[in-house]
Amino acid sequence: MPKKSVLQMICTELGEHEFSKLSPEEQRAIDQLVWVRCCMHKELNTAKGRYTRMSKYWVRMGLPRPLKLMNWDNATAFNIGNDSAKEQASSASQGSAVKLMTLAGSLFNHSNNKKGQQDSYNNFFEERLGYCVKFPDTSNTRYQSHCEAATVLLHHHNLYIEFMELIRDKKEMRTFNHMESNVYHALKDPATLEELFVLAVFYIAISRPYMHCVWGRDHQNINALDLGPLHHEILNFMHQIIEKPSLILGEQATYETATFDKQPFDSPEGFELIKSSHESYHNIDGLLLEFFYWGSRNLWSLFCRV
Repeated sequence: MPKKSVLQMICTELGEHEFSKLSPEEQRAIDQLVWVRCCMHKELNTAKGRYTRMSKYWVRMGLPRPLKLMNWDNATAFNIGNDSAKEQASSASQGSAVKLMTLAGSLFNHSNNKKGQQDSYNNFFEERLGYCVKFPDTSNTRYQSHCEAATVLLHHHNLYIEFMELIRDKKEMRTFNHMESNVYHALKDPATLEELFVLAVFYIAISRPYMHCVWGRDHQNINALDLGPLHHEILNFMHQIIEKPSLILGEQATYETATFDKQPFDSPEGFELIKSSHESYHNIDGLLLEFFYWGSRNLWSLFCRV
């Protein structure tokens, strides 16, 4: 029998013996301890819940939804099928910023280095900017990768369109394949870009600073019980954003008003570009309030319950 198993058995037996000596009140207090794991699942689940709620905003307000990004079979059925086939293909297809970022991850940073355009991508951005811009790993399951991808796509939006056109023009037939076509047209779709914008704002204002606080070098010895004040602080900050979106989007907005921890941005120029593009979109305020209000009331507040 492995030594580890013997040690575990001894610890368990001794632990149960000592536990039996405690009073019922002490036993009850110990049994109430909960293994809460890291906070990454909490952040992920609140972001997903917020996004699901926000995506319903288009239908409720009677606005054009993000461009449908159909797979090859659905696109074929939609283009050449009868009305029933068109309707089925459309209803089975998804159009969203999340879908765009997933496809972009497969194209710009594929988990299989023999697929995708990552070599051309790295060379292109290094030539244009003087440094590489690694696309977030959305083709794998990575925490915060999609919200981070939203900031990257908006920050270098024109360069991504230029890169896609370069991919097309270098081919003999000068055409996109199906995935490339979806990514290219989604990057030009206003509703998709507005969803990207909201996710980027959340990443800059809440998501990234939150993980810095929980997983930073100065916070190695904290546990979930210590995070109550932090979760209340974030909840209060979200309420401030709901009441006054200009804290993030206004001309006078800085990292001191736009992030709950009031720490400098990882990418100040990215924030300025995103902030300056605010006026280019017509539905940002409604989408942003939907995302923050519903998320704070129904999701984040769960962390703050005693």
